Amino acid sequence: MFLNLLLEIFNWGLLIYCIFSFVKTPQTIKIYEFLGNIYKPLLEPISKLLYPLQKNIGLDFSPIILLILIDFIKDNFPKI
Repeated sequence: MFLNLLLEIFNWGLLIYCIFSFVKTPQTIKIYEFLGNIYKPLLEPISKLLYPLQKNIGLDFSPIILLILIDFIKDNFPKI
């Protein structure tokens, strides 16, 4: 249960990070930088793996893949 709560918070943080990547204002830049320190090391390997598929599209699908992986872990991890 505790792990599920942490993963849920992690999901919301990732969503906020993605939204703030589009809306960079003086109020959100510090939060974006803080969340970037957490999520960039996880997103970069996924982005490099997906690069051949997404290079012509111009969109980065690595956050979606990370959200799917986190949900997979939540669903398949034993509930304590």
